[in-house]
Amino acid sequence: MLEKELFPHEKDPNAIRDSLMGWADKVLPDESYYKDLEPDEIAGFRAEVSDKLIKVNQIKQDIKSYTALKKEQMKPLEQELSDALDAVKTGQLRVKGTLYLIADHDERMMGTYDESGKLISSRPLKPEERQTSILSISARNRAANDTTY
Repeated sequence: MLEKELFPHEKDPNAIRDSLMGWADKVLPDESYYKDLEPDEIAGFRAEVSDKLIKVNQIKQDIKSYTALKKEQMKPLEQELSDALDAVKTGQLRVKGTLYLIADHDERMMGTYDESGKLISSRPLKPEERQTSILSISARNRAANDTTY
């Protein structure tokens, strides 16, 4: 039967190694194996695991914060890139500004004009837009008589 410990009373590591070399049928240098740990060694590893988990968690939080910051920095650039790409693809640029809807009751069309007076789009008049009001006629007459443009 194999002994659990061959040299229980020997404390000199060199003497133990010399005896093992003499008895061994084969020596395997630099071989990995599992060694049983003492309770105080296990407690030390538990403390090490706890410390490393805390550090890893902190690094993960730092990564999340950094990633969120960089994503916020990228948002305006991505929007500008998307707008530029759309402009290249469509030949048009989306802008914000005041639009003016002007009805042409003779043609039954509604024109949408930008601030410079350029026609942006047109569509058929909706049923509720087909009735002219006195105010719209008056405004149109004033605009037609105004020669300051």
